[in-house]
Amino acid sequence: MLKMVSILCTFVSGSLLFFAWSGYLEKEFEVDEYRGYVIEKKNIELTNDIGTFLVTQPSHKIKFSDGTELVVPYSIYKKIKENHYTVIIKQKDNMTILK
Repeated sequence: MLKMVSILCTFVSGSLLFFAWSGYLEKEFEVDEYRGYVIEKKNIELTNDIGTFLVTQPSHKIKFSDGTELVVPYSIYKKIKENHYTVIIKQKDNMTILK
């Protein structure tokens, strides 16, 4: 009886672990792809009110020919040129330009 319970517990814990990891891995490898001609580059200063202080943060946006707007880091913002075909891959917080 004890052997049957230990096998059952091992099977249940293995099944739960499999389903937990399968959801994690699916989210880990999720990739968004943005492609098209960049028709506009915007460099905006955002102002945040923190109590008695005003803090400004730069925000870099690009707009594709299909109307999609994307907030990009400054390093990518510098490399992108207007009216050029661009492919950007986004995975979680990481962005990469494909050539």
